Amino acid sequence: MRGRTDAPVWTGSKIGTIRRADGKRQVTYAKHPLYYFAGDRRPGDTNGQGLNQFGAKWYVVSPSGRKIDND
Repeated sequence: MRGRTDAPVWTGSKIGTIRRADGKRQVTYAKHPLYYFAGDRRPGDTNGQGLNQFGAKWYVVSPSGRKIDND
């Protein structure tokens, strides 16, 4: 095998931060804010996937950096 095909391909240049309204920093990937879903208790949990809350849908980010869209 030439190389792993399941290896994450996150691009460091796409990781950044924004300043939130409360003055705190928020981590972003490709200019999209990243959040931890409080309903996830263990690694691999995806309980927030596809929820429609706070005015938008919420998605898990794949190792490639793309949203996982089950809609």
